[in-house]
Amino acid sequence: MSRDEDAFRWEGDDDPAPVDPPAATAGAATALPPGYRAVGKGSDGLPPETPLETAPDTPARVPVDDEPAEDTAPGGMGNASLIALGILGGVYLLFSIGWLIGGLRVHGIASFLVSGDGVAPPVWTTGNAAAVGLAVAAPALWFTAVYTLTRRSASWLRWVLLAAGVVLLIPWPFIVVGAFGS
Repeated sequence: MSRDEDAFRWEGDDDPAPVDPPAATAGAATALPPGYRAVGKGSDGLPPETPLETAPDTPARVPVDDEPAEDTAPGGMGNASLIALGILGGVYLLFSIGWLIGGLRVHGIASFLVSGDGVAPPVWTTGNAAAVGLAVAAPALWFTAVYTLTRRSASWLRWVLLAAGVVLLIPWPFIVVGAFGS
């Protein structure tokens, strides 16, 4: 049975074929790419490191003025930023739920303000439903807009705008009327 068919069998622990590739012969020195240095077991027989400046057939790379330097590339967000972003995302989700509950509670109460008998006209009902829908979508839209539009900006700007959204998008109908109304 060949090594290619070994994946189709369960046995294989007693296979006499070597797992590691055969070791290089002592007389053959392996050349490393320019800029690399051999370390570890068996590295004594390898040639020393070839510096990048004196490496043959390696053109010198000079950065162009309009090209950003490689070490100035922005890194990813850290663990604390990701956790804080997840917590703020949860807060915005709770705000959407609060706007939905509060908006539906206010809709029933506000019908008495529009009409004396408590039956609101269809135009007002449609407009109120659209307003509640926009209020429910506003926290998600704010979070998405801030996250996507500040990807290349300074991170403090993202956090300031997210904090401003927490203050601006508080679901006031839910806070004032509550979940059960009065």
